[in-house]
Amino acid sequence: MERLRDELGVAPPSKELTREDLFVLASLDRVARGFTSIRALAHSAGISPTGAAAAVRRLEAKGLISRQPGLTRMSGRVVDATLITIDREGVAWQRTKPLVSDTRPPVPAPTPAPKVVPRRFWHLFWNANPATLRVADHPDYIAARLLLSGDPQAEEWATSHLPASAIARTSTLRGLGDVERTRLQTLARSVTHA
Repeated sequence: MERLRDELGVAPPSKELTREDLFVLASLDRVARGFTSIRALAHSAGISPTGAAAAVRRLEAKGLISRQPGLTRMSGRVVDATLITIDREGVAWQRTKPLVSDTRPPVPAPTPAPKVVPRRFWHLFWNANPATLRVADHPDYIAARLLLSGDPQAEEWATSHLPASAIARTSTLRGLGDVERTRLQTLARSVTHA
């Protein structure tokens, strides 16, 4: 049963929202800053990019999510981007939040563990050679760089590929504010792989 739940996901019945809508909302609820692309959101929600785009349009029309301009880091540069986020101040979100808390998107099929950090994040490792920085040997260092970068895509990659213990140890670093420490502890608890 558990394997089937992982493969198909779990969404409570709703007259107003589809399963895909709930998977998108659950994925958005798990990240602090939102997503910069439909493709990344679709991957996190365990649905197709076409399905995610349709869900975003429906959820925007219902006032549950919004697209807001913001700055993010991509390939070593700060760029203007549109962030897809939950409208947490809206009345619609307050009504929908209990459904979302009972939703579990499908778990992505296992992929081979990466040996190094993807090239798109190499700019975050300015004092190391990321081509030789092995994920298995340096998970704590990699977690700290990715999770404290402010880049939502780096955070998503870290929570998908690094052990929860590395993310938890990042939350114990000196110099973190209470809000950042709590956010990292929550991220560590949400990671389902070892």
